[in-house]
Amino acid sequence: MFEVVDGDNVSGKHDPIGTVETTLGAIVGAKQQTFIADLTKKGQSKSCGKIIVRADPVKESNMEVHLKVGARGLPNSGGCLCSNNNVLFEIYRSTPAGDSFLKVYDSDPIASNLNPSFPALKISGQQLCNSNKNLGIQIRFYNQEAAQRVLLCQCTVTLTELLDKKQYELRNTVTNQAAGVLNIEQVSVVEKPTFIEYL
Repeated sequence: MFEVVDGDNVSGKHDPIGTVETTLGAIVGAKQQTFIADLTKKGQSKSCGKIIVRADPVKESNMEVHLKVGARGLPNSGGCLCSNNNVLFEIYRSTPAGDSFLKVYDSDPIASNLNPSFPALKISGQQLCNSNKNLGIQIRFYNQEAAQRVLLCQCTVTLTELLDKKQYELRNTVTNQAAGVLNIEQVSVVEKPTFIEYL
């Protein structure tokens, strides 16, 4: 069963939007492995929205990626120098079809800094790029404004490119103008041994 709630409530309570029951077989067997269903509230038959669930085949791998990300010259979403910027970044990986991206990582925000340097992270190759070093990865920078995230800029790269080059131009998604620089401060790929290899 899937339950969709509104998590933007300032009080911390989650307002229910609707639920839907299904099976794994229905999701995997759906056209292009994309399951779409109506959400309903308990005791009601009227639809209160739709849920879209995409299945993504996963490749097994012992690869772990160590990554440290920073940025330089990010735009000020508030429009003035005195506005409060709480910058964070999210990482998305491309679906195998290349028609959409799935979020795989969410950083903590860094306050009052348009040239942030984020703590190092470790992420499995399976989670980051489905163990495919040439699969598209999107890195998006946001300003956290209360319960809302404002997209500042982004770039699309691959793990192969991240291992080769340390700086990438970030672009505004609306105007397609340059909007800062992504700095890859550290990146390495570690092949973690399996249990059998330990023996």
